[in-house]
Amino acid sequence: MILSPISFWFYSLYDSNTVIRLISNVAFIILSLLTFYELLRKPEIKLKKSPVFWIVTAIFIHSCLTLLRNVFLQYLVFDLEASKEIVSWIWLINLIANISKNFILFYAIVLIDKGYPDTTQTLTTE
Repeated sequence: MILSPISFWFYSLYDSNTVIRLISNVAFIILSLLTFYELLRKPEIKLKKSPVFWIVTAIFIHSCLTLLRNVFLQYLVFDLEASKEIVSWIWLINLIANISKNFILFYAIVLIDKGYPDTTQTLTTE
């Protein structure tokens, strides 16, 4: 998480820094949506073969699921004081987020390796 070093200025190791995590997740979701918008404005790009699309998709899915996990974890652990068994099911969301992100990033790397599109040349806009 990018904002983790900043959170040590506001919270100790024993406090919850969920607010900072939620802000960073929302920021990544907004940046992903803006990148999706920019990609959709360029009709010459085939999204299925665009590594940038798949990288942004991985970031978007991971940020959305991590946001969901952080909201549930904050509520269950600190407000309801849930048991370890219930909290472990919430951490399953984190596992699913990481696995899906890694599979999508692997697909993007395969596309880059195959040269879809040629990532060494810059796109010219007319």
